[in-house]
Amino acid sequence: MYCTHHKQHIAKPIKISGLSLTEMLIATSLVALFARFSLSSNSQFIQSQQRQQAAQSLINSLGWAKLQALQTHSIVQICSLKDTQTCQHSWLNQINIFIDNNGDGQMNENDKLLKTIELPHAVVLRGSRNQIRINSRGFAYGYQQTLYVCEGQQAQALIISPVANFHLKSTQCPLTTGL
Repeated sequence: MYCTHHKQHIAKPIKISGLSLTEMLIATSLVALFARFSLSSNSQFIQSQQRQQAAQSLINSLGWAKLQALQTHSIVQICSLKDTQTCQHSWLNQINIFIDNNGDGQMNENDKLLKTIELPHAVVLRGSRNQIRINSRGFAYGYQQTLYVCEGQQAQALIISPVANFHLKSTQCPLTTGL
């Protein structure tokens, strides 16, 4: 005779682990808070990158303008043109570089437009002067000037020496254009 032992299976209570509604609300709030800080940091990073790229684009273009002045033995004018002829009293998001054959600071029929730079709309330019002129020997007219590439309160200061050397430094954006 065969003897079989049957084990009885006793149902053990199943413990279900999970979160209570309160714990879920706290966790969701924390995730939302971290996401907010992350997105805020990300937008600040993007603004910083746009500002730095605009400043670097300007510094590259100024170096190129200096080279054009030396190669063509001409005055090269950098400014924001009004009606494509006269330099504006303030900087705009469109910067024009042209050969100023008669040195009058205006784009005349005998002058040649070399390059136009479009800056992002969020970037604002401020400076002590409304134009940069580089003579045929590669020198900037006048004294040292600073052109601020601003986005919000932060800026990249583009410092232009009388010998037309350029360098950048991080700073705060000045509130007015008459620096």
